[in-house]
Amino acid sequence: MCGTFTTEPITAMAALKIRADLSSEELRRLTRGESDGRVCRRLLAIAMALDGISREEAARQAGMDRQTLRDWVVRYNAEGVEGSAGSAPHRSTAAAGRCP
Repeated sequence: MCGTFTTEPITAMAALKIRADLSSEELRRLTRGESDGRVCRRLLAIAMALDGISREEAARQAGMDRQTLRDWVVRYNAEGVEGSAGSAPHRSTAAAGRCP
């Protein structure tokens, strides 16, 4: 019902799982041979998240916001390391809160 409030506690969403076919150490190793700094930051942020660092802190250390890290995790889960290269993932206009 619109306009009503609940007294039940609001719980945080569960963190998006990250594929585990590569360990955080393996992702860090891959960054050593990578010439694109953007790809390095993306992989390092994912590696930090795999190590248990909060998504917010991992994103901050990698120079991005938490939502951007989430977008990269979605792409990494779908495409693997290859998905870390290229331009930023695009959100649909509906997901971004804009009218088409």
